[in-house]
Amino acid sequence: MLRRATEGRVSEPADDLAWLTGGVLHGKYLVGRRLGEGGMGAVYLAEHVGIGRTVALKVVRPELMADPTASERFVREARAAGGIQHQHVVNVTDFGVDSVGGRQVAYLVMEHLHGETLEHVLESRQRLPLTQVVDIVEQVCAALAAAHAKGVVHRDLKPANIWLAPDTRGGFHVTLLDFGIAKLRDDTFARRDAEPSMNAPPIMVTSATGSTATQMGESIGTPAYMSPEQCAGDDVDRRSDIYSLGVVVYQMLAGTLPFRGDTTALLRQHFIAEIPALPAEAGVPPQAEAVVRRALAKEPDARFHSAPAFAAALRAHASGFGESMRRALVVFAERMPELSVLGAWFAIPGLVATVIGVLLGLVLPGLAMPLLWLVLLMVPLWIATPLAMASMASIFGDVRERPFVRITWRGVARAVIGTAHTDAALERDSRDGMALYSAWVRVAVRRYIATSRATKGSGVKNMLTFVDLFRHRGVPSAPERLETMAQVLPTRAFATMAITQFAALLLLPALAVLATLGMLMIVSVPPAKASVLLAFAGGLAFTLALFLQVFIALVDVMLYDLAYAMTEA
Repeated sequence: MLRRATEGRVSEPADDLAWLTGGVLHGKYLVGRRLGEGGMGAVYLAEHVGIGRTVALKVVRPELMADPTASERFVREARAAGGIQHQHVVNVTDFGVDSVGGRQVAYLVMEHLHGETLEHVLESRQRLPLTQVVDIVEQVCAALAAAHAKGVVHRDLKPANIWLAPDTRGGFHVTLLDFGIAKLRDDTFARRDAEPSMNAPPIMVTSATGSTATQMGESIGTPAYMSPEQCAGDDVDRRSDIYSLGVVVYQMLAGTLPFRGDTTALLRQHFIAEIPALPAEAGVPPQAEAVVRRALAKEPDARFHSAPAFAAALRAHASGFGESMRRALVVFAERMPELSVLGAWFAIPGLVATVIGVLLGLVLPGLAMPLLWLVLLMVPLWIATPLAMASMASIFGDVRERPFVRITWRGVARAVIGTAHTDAALERDSRDGMALYSAWVRVAVRRYIATSRATKGSGVKNMLTFVDLFRHRGVPSAPERLETMAQVLPTRAFATMAITQFAALLLLPALAVLATLGMLMIVSVPPAKASVLLAFAGGLAFTLALFLQVFIALVDVMLYDLAYAMTEA
């Protein structure tokens, strides 16, 4: 939680708090060395004397405690930060006011983090690769979503308040720090009469590094990262945080701030200056740059309306289909035994068609075989595709969020059937395996046909609408939202997914037939027997491709979730 002077903020030396070192607060916290300056005072390394745990202790400058409003604001900070429990928000464990050497000390106890701030990382590396930026932004947005859900607006998002700890994946675990100037909109945390008045004087930007108080007519934060409405001293909401995060994202990608200069120049630029283009060497696709520009829109209504929507849009246009494919591979690898069994059930129609085709091939003339196989293989494809999508959509929440929940084909079948059947019908269909499997296929295929008719065969919209039915346990989203989702989902991502699916369906059988043909030519098998063996090899390869529908369906559901997050209000 170290603080350094940031461009656009004039630093001022903090009062000497050396007398605090060695003191004990409330008989529990032994104060150690000072780590740096915090929002309203300083941050110290401390030890909980009872259990020997190292903590970070944030204290208010003593001269501020003489001001009753400063004390109120400190309590508000403690309640705001302590009320947000999230893996990407710094954990606040205690707060209080005590007396040390006759001086009153207000303090906040937080977990002691290992790592460094994004500010320090950018000082050494200047800019970060796009993939790393997306990872950091997703974690920050998750923290912001938790804060915004509690009615808390951070109001001071900047690299110095984003803590990075290296993880085992080669990336960072992100923790959002310092809700010291958080403004509460919820009476659960603070009284409405403590909020700034709309009739207050327009702006008073303080120059002290530790300035965090939100007073009448004040615009508090770091000017380089403040939204236009925050600069004007207007009431702010979560869209102000999105603007500030947009500045941070621009800085991570470009290696410099979009606006620079003294405080007055910075405030003016936030209102009227155009966003400079990102440098070509940053390697940012135009679509991803457009996402950053939207976050930096001057008007709040033109920005993303939620942090998850910003993160999802950036990931969609920065990574596209490749990222969804990578995530699907990770999920599949983690649950491979269970998902493999599920894939085998999806492939059963292909296996049945292969057996039927081989048997009919023994009695039908050779010229009829191609048409026969075309019909036979299209039927299992029309069964396996909706069956896989419906199944993966029904259980995706458990796959992603409940890793210890066992996935069985019966449980998946009941989840799919349950979106269309009454409890009595579900109980009837669940009595034996064949009836359950038949109902499972019937519900998935019927709903897929109905969705195709309703969307008039539109590929993207059809996929999104069909997955939506099962992703939310049979409760569909509003048609307007699905329409918007179809518009915002990158077309290339869906097109790449479709091409990958059909390539697997065509290439695997073709390769199997060619390999089998080569072996048959080597051993000189008679043509009559060769045709049956070739058909059998091609059918088995097609069945394997249907087995892979479990993975393709995972990608479908992830693309749906991406579009859903991009349209979150």
